[in-house]
Amino acid sequence: AILAALASKNLNGRPVKIALTRQQVFHVTTRRSDTVQRVRLGADRDGKLTAIAHESWSDTTPGDSFFETSANVTRSLYAAPNRLTAHRLASLNLPMASSMRAPGEAVGMLAFECAMDELAEALNLDPIELRIRNEPAQDPEKHVPFSTRQLVPCLREGARLFGWDRRNRKPGSVREGQWMIGTGVSAAARLNPLQPAKARVRLDPDGTLT
Repeated sequence: AILAALASKNLNGRPVKIALTRQQVFHVTTRRSDTVQRVRLGADRDGKLTAIAHESWSDTTPGDSFFETSANVTRSLYAAPNRLTAHRLASLNLPMASSMRAPGEAVGMLAFECAMDELAEALNLDPIELRIRNEPAQDPEKHVPFSTRQLVPCLREGARLFGWDRRNRKPGSVREGQWMIGTGVSAAARLNPLQPAKARVRLDPDGTLT
């Protein structure tokens, strides 16, 4: 972008277009940071979570502080009395990392929900039922009520629409030619940060409203 602006300036303001090859895009624009994530879950035999741990390492260019917020949603998604979430940053000589199409929570949800499915398999428990059993009554860390929360109704309605109760639970048992067909479940959530807002209104004597 800087080169295009300088070229346009040298050409008395004529428009300049910069075209990048596919390979160049990855070196001169921002990218999604790689993440290394470690997820640990503890539960009793009834599927009630007793411990949640989600640690994430991100990389970015030296001197920058951007990181993927991989463990953010983990803090409020399910109830568990013992909790650990952490984000760590590694400085590497790579192009600068930044937000890319989807929030950093997306890559964290992928890892965490895979772990929940593995836990359901280990407990021989329906993965939707596992999630419902761990629905928190309030924010598990802040201990304040949710303003709105519709995860359980979404899971139940999704199960009804997909015919979840009729699925074949054995992995790899349903095939179409060379393709194995499976049915899975994953919760998804996004934090909704609220910030103070204000407005100033002025009504002038001539009736002008600003």
